[in-house]
Amino acid sequence: MEPGDWLAVARMGGLYDHHGVYVGHGRVVHFTGEPGRTEKHSARIAESPLEDFACGGTVRVVRRRGRDGARWVARARAALGASGYHLLFRNCENFADWATGGDGESVQVEAPLRRALTRALRAARRSSQPYGLVREVLLGLAEGFVTSRQEAMR
Repeated sequence: MEPGDWLAVARMGGLYDHHGVYVGHGRVVHFTGEPGRTEKHSARIAESPLEDFACGGTVRVVRRRGRDGARWVARARAALGASGYHLLFRNCENFADWATGGDGESVQVEAPLRRALTRALRAARRSSQPYGLVREVLLGLAEGFVTSRQEAMR
């Protein structure tokens, strides 16, 4: 593990992954709530020992972005104390991707939504309803999702 690495650890038996940025000396910066609490309204970006981040799971490196480790560490630490957690638009994966030079995506949230929209569009094609109207509604939902995610990441 190197400073600036994007880390992940499976939680709840692999139901989802928790993400963070390794900052060196056995420390990780990540979106986290109060220990033992499941609600996330109080979640903040914090620096924790790697053992606390792992929470008994196996930590893996998701992405190593070349020689910019110090830059990603600085970016992650600059966000310490930030709040505003949102499951869909501002979660631990959004943070880790952004802090390591990405655009703040959350694949584990966006992929199922993309699949659902794809299924809905396929169903609309087979439907007796006017395809154009259904298509416009679905595209509006997709556009709203993207816009909301962009606004939440500001």
